[in-house]
Amino acid sequence: MRTTWLGVALLMAAGAAQGQAAPAAEGHGPLQRLDLTARYEWERTNTATGQCGCVYLNGGGVDAMVVLGPRVALGIEVDGKTARNALHTGESLTLVNYVAGVRLYQNVWRDSPAEKHTPRLFLELLAGKEHAGGGIAAVADGQYAAVSRLGGGLDVPVGPSKWYLRLPQMDYSYARFPNGVNQHQNDFILSFGVGYRWNQ
Repeated sequence: MRTTWLGVALLMAAGAAQGQAAPAAEGHGPLQRLDLTARYEWERTNTATGQCGCVYLNGGGVDAMVVLGPRVALGIEVDGKTARNALHTGESLTLVNYVAGVRLYQNVWRDSPAEKHTPRLFLELLAGKEHAGGGIAAVADGQYAAVSRLGGGLDVPVGPSKWYLRLPQMDYSYARFPNGVNQHQNDFILSFGVGYRWNQ
């Protein structure tokens, strides 16, 4: 976990240095101060029983991107996902995450008249806590564990409006829940959503 937060700090410092090294021209600075996104999420996890007991969960979440400077922002995500009758056991599994960290973003078409409405790519490194619940979580039921995420996504504006579509977002998630086998999880998260962008 300490290594993850060090990576977050280094990535944020690199983004800030990049923004200072290439200051934006007038009218081409951060295009907004806040993005809010609601997402549908699908996750593959081995929280339940170890390396081969993979469970597929569905759910949703919200995230905020707070712009700190050119190409660098703070990312905050809260989400929850569940699987019923996981592994055909009749038991459920629920995962709830609270994570935050750095996002580096880049507009696809820069220095164009349509820049305010260009698709935006982002890369994120987040860390926080994950809660596991449900009968199939076994020894991890009701526990919190450190979690870190590395991933990114694409936001596509809906015409000239402030609305956009997240198409898609993909993250690798690493957590350390006890599961009776290897005591850690290497999960994959795929999400899609819709968001709104507040200008400066």
